[in-house]
Amino acid sequence: MADTRLLAVSAALFVAGLVLGAGAVYLLAGSGGGGAAVGEVRVYYVVPVEWTFGLYDENWRPVERIEVSKGDRVLLVIVPRTFVPPEIYEELEERFIEEAKAQGLLAGEEDFKRYEEDAVKQLGKEAYGLEYIPHGVAIEGYEDRVNVVLTEGNIVVVEFTADKPGSFDIYCSNFCGWGHGFMRLQDAFGVRG
Repeated sequence: MADTRLLAVSAALFVAGLVLGAGAVYLLAGSGGGGAAVGEVRVYYVVPVEWTFGLYDENWRPVERIEVSKGDRVLLVIVPRTFVPPEIYEELEERFIEEAKAQGLLAGEEDFKRYEEDAVKQLGKEAYGLEYIPHGVAIEGYEDRVNVVLTEGNIVVVEFTADKPGSFDIYCSNFCGWGHGFMRLQDAFGVRG
């Protein structure tokens, strides 16, 4: 399973590299003037899906939280669902259901399926997510640097300096359908002072 997952992610990253080279959106959001970075460059992948986010380190290992130090340059590679192998998407769905059950937001997988069915009835297939729905990705307190909307087929790379210590939420800044209200990871971006 691990080898299959690594191969699938490698293929997704290869395709992502081609897309980046062909003109995907790349944002440089510095913390002021254009001086050299003081700290390390830290790379993380963010995958927004209909109801949550997946966070991954530079080796595509899942992480609960992005941790950096003040002064580090942060490179966020925001990857649309269309580039993510199905097994990663399924893991995100399973994790979301378990977390939502633990928080009392869902009674269980049946409750989740009912939400999906209601969304399809109310919004139609195209508006629900069987077709691509643009998600926003923002970091509370860093919105001036990290607040982007993904479009289908584009990977967005955001680079900025972590200059405000604390814990910040990552959230969807673009209304994306029935799961939008769930799309907030509390304290998911931490900057050590």
